[in-house]
Amino acid sequence: MIRTYRFALIGCAASALLAAGDPVGQDASTKQAAAVAAQLPLRFERNQGQFDPAVRYAARTSAYTLALTAQGASLLFPGSARVSLSLPGSAASPALEPMDPLTVRTDYLIGARRNWHTGVANYARVRYRFVYPGVDMVFYGKQSRLEYDFVLQPGADPDAIRLQFGGAGALVITADGDLA
Repeated sequence: MIRTYRFALIGCAASALLAAGDPVGQDASTKQAAAVAAQLPLRFERNQGQFDPAVRYAARTSAYTLALTAQGASLLFPGSARVSLSLPGSAASPALEPMDPLTVRTDYLIGARRNWHTGVANYARVRYRFVYPGVDMVFYGKQSRLEYDFVLQPGADPDAIRLQFGGAGALVITADGDLA
């Protein structure tokens, strides 16, 4: 039996939006549109030269950018705030594989034509394969809620999983058991 352990990073996008306050002149329809947008799924893009070379996949929202590298994940917030998530003792360079292709494509038409990136595929989830023996990590979520699962194959040791967060000012566990 494959076991899945589910985690959610909430509060990241919500905190950034709340800190920004209520923009002047924001009407009810704008607030409603923002609420709908917050429920849209994350879209992960394979790096085809549109990001730093260390980034393999990235997802962008109005509140943060998620960069997935061989060393782990980084949440980049406006104003240069960065929160990193790494897995101490994990595989040095786990394979990353996209999951659940989306029909949408992204185009980057910036600068000279030789720098353009068109038809960049989007995916609903990205899997880190074998971060620990028999353990995969899968990232997915909505615009306002990043989630990740640890998927354990039969015989895998859940005690091997270690999470390390860096760059965060203060982390707290909410009453619901979420990390904020």
